[in-house]
Amino acid sequence: MKIKELIEKREEELSHKVLKANPHFAPTHDNLLELIDCYWNSKFRDNPYDTRNFRKPFFNVVRVPTFVSSKATDLDTKNIRIYSEDGQDYRKAYVFNKELKFYFKENGFDLLLNQITYNRPKYGHIILKKVKGKIYIVPIHNIKFCPDAEKLSCQIVEKHEMFFDEIEEMNWDNKKEVVALYKKANKDRCIIWEITGKIDDDNYNYRIISGLEYGKMIYLAFQDIENPYRELKWEDVPGRALGRGTVEEQFESQIAVNENEYLFRLGLQWTSKHLFQSRDIQTARNLLSEALNGDVLVGNADINPILMEERNLSSFQYADNKWQNHSQGQTFSQDIMRGDRPPSGTPLGTSVLQSQMAGGYYDLKRQDAGIFLKGIIEDWVLPEFKKSKGQEHKVHLMKLLGDDNPSQKFFDIVLSQEVNKRVLNFLERNKTLDSNELELVRTITAEGMKGKNLEIPAGFYDFKYSIDVVITGEQVDLAQRATALQTAFQVIGSNPTVLRDPVVRRTYFKLLELTGVNPMELYDEEMPSISKMDMMAQRGGSISRQQAPTPTLNQVPSVV
Repeated sequence: MKIKELIEKREEELSHKVLKANPHFAPTHDNLLELIDCYWNSKFRDNPYDTRNFRKPFFNVVRVPTFVSSKATDLDTKNIRIYSEDGQDYRKAYVFNKELKFYFKENGFDLLLNQITYNRPKYGHIILKKVKGKIYIVPIHNIKFCPDAEKLSCQIVEKHEMFFDEIEEMNWDNKKEVVALYKKANKDRCIIWEITGKIDDDNYNYRIISGLEYGKMIYLAFQDIENPYRELKWEDVPGRALGRGTVEEQFESQIAVNENEYLFRLGLQWTSKHLFQSRDIQTARNLLSEALNGDVLVGNADINPILMEERNLSSFQYADNKWQNHSQGQTFSQDIMRGDRPPSGTPLGTSVLQSQMAGGYYDLKRQDAGIFLKGIIEDWVLPEFKKSKGQEHKVHLMKLLGDDNPSQKFFDIVLSQEVNKRVLNFLERNKTLDSNELELVRTITAEGMKGKNLEIPAGFYDFKYSIDVVITGEQVDLAQRATALQTAFQVIGSNPTVLRDPVVRRTYFKLLELTGVNPMELYDEEMPSISKMDMMAQRGGSISRQQAPTPTLNQVPSVV
């Protein structure tokens, strides 16, 4: 199959092929995306006016559940952690985590995670693409794939609309010919086609072309590369390639609410009027425009108002409540997940059950995203990170520290190394060291380390490690976490033996984990340093000399 035939076939299928998995009012791929965009922007796909030119109102019900889904499945760079394998250096994993976080910010990976969070429940499908070491989100409208395929096929077509100055910046051949062709046609931008996959025994696995709509095929670039695309769905739908998102789940609710609102507004055209009736023909006049405040109407018969009030208000309220409950039940976006106060009289057990059910549902979605991101980081991010940070370089020590427990442990390890060096040098010269002098050395060393750079040798990150994307505990709010910490403080204060017995401690830590609190941030087992061991061995104001090796970042100290 030729390139032009492939593109024409894909566009024809996306715009005309009816998919059984789609709703009957959006049968094709293009119809479905169009309807999602229209509903997201509070627009009708068809005419927003009825036959009497009365504007139909749009009561948007798709945005809030989508925002709730995004909030409940949010993943941040703090959720991505590197762990040392058994027998590997803890400090390497710590420095790896810190430098990787800075690398994420420098390359916009944190913004990429936010875009994934926003767009995944909206369209139900996310497609990532790696270009020259950077990762981008591909607009779902630009990808031309088989609409009924289970996943992206081996021949992927991507459409770009680029301005002339953007093309001039690209390192492409024949770009001047493309710009001249579209300028001659009085266009302000060019259409560029990017094809990934081999076609008709072509040796190239990647090519960029343009000019097809004018009967030309101008080749801009060739390259043999691996598949640069990865996809993640919100909900997999058998029979079609596009996933199902929250907006599509709310189609029926959106249509029903709009119809209900339209009928309600249409009824207000009558119920908002004030009409009167009287048998006296002499009093017939327009009371709204001709009567003045304080007028006394004299007639031969009474003037009575005509009953125009709305008598179906309870029916409208019933329909609104029914579809609202249906919408919330479909997307687990009850008031407890939106941060609203539950209705008066709602039992506490009901709120807790709703929170647990919604949290379990969104945990599955976050788990899918975590597995997906883990593969992206392993295959795309870390190779580029090691290229950037694999050589010998320096990092400011204070840049690697924070206010958490692991930072304190790391600082204590590095500080112990420096103190050990100074203690050994001091002992070689003076041969005595009392406790006050030792504490002074430690204080001076800690102050001097604030402006110190840590040397990272080449190949420092070539060790066995594992990647984990933490997905639990995100649905626990700050109030619940504060209550859990306060309870933990009271329990430990009343019974300190909780932290001494290993079985009781592990059980108690499991309870804390269920509340979203990391117990390892609270509990710190004191690690003896060589300086403290020297103090314990001190006798008569002197200390025996010990042959201790000088620790480095590539070597685990034997005594810390």
